Amino acid sequence: MKSSLQRDAVAKVTDLCSYIQRHRGLVSKLSMDIETAYSELDKRILSRYLPFSSQPCQISNTIVRRTSTGESFWM
Repeated sequence: MKSSLQRDAVAKVTDLCSYIQRHRGLVSKLSMDIETAYSELDKRILSRYLPFSSQPCQISNTIVRRTSTGESFWM
């Protein structure tokens, strides 16, 4: 059973993926910003709250994928 903190973290990642999907005109700029910010995160902290995946949201030019479930969203 997931803790409240884990559920909140998953919900926030899902919200981010949904936001990016809805605002696809910003994806190229956001992709660069998110990749830069993500590279600066301490992965140990992230994996503590999202143990199912060290990278919960993978962003490319055309796909936003939630890697914990394998779902893909085409832009």
